[in-house]
Amino acid sequence: MKPGKKPFVVAFKNRRRLPWKKASISGRIDLKAASDAVAIEQTATKLL
Repeated sequence: MKPGKKPFVVAFKNRRRLPWKKASISGRIDLKAASDAVAIEQTATKLL
């Protein structure tokens, strides 16, 4: 008598999904514009 075959599961992974992008710490803030605004503010307070 032959031993029974064990059932097996085949898992298909979806390769079409978009790659997961890790959000940066700064998010959507424009760092160049923010630094320019701080620089302008600092120079304005030095003139006073």
